[in-house]
Amino acid sequence: MLKVQVEGQMEKVQPFLSDLKQRSQVELLENQPMDKGKSQCADVKVTCYIHHHSRRSVKTLQLETENGQVIRLPLMDLIEAEVQDGVKIFAGRSFDIFG
Repeated sequence: MLKVQVEGQMEKVQPFLSDLKQRSQVELLENQPMDKGKSQCADVKVTCYIHHHSRRSVKTLQLETENGQVIRLPLMDLIEAEVQDGVKIFAGRSFDIFG
């Protein structure tokens, strides 16, 4: 486990932590919440505890259609981003073991 401490303006720290959470090699275990009452220009300090997986990981994205059919997509370096409440974008690299 690694302990990462990030300090800086809230407007710069928040996007950095979002990028960190999206990386497939990094599993964010815990982080101290930032004080939402502070202004964007105020300096904040956040401590995160993470596991770093150095090898490429394959994760399976599982989707369910309206009629209940399950589709499984194995993807390398899977990235997940929530663009708005309830709307997510997934990106990753697919591979063909027979190709």
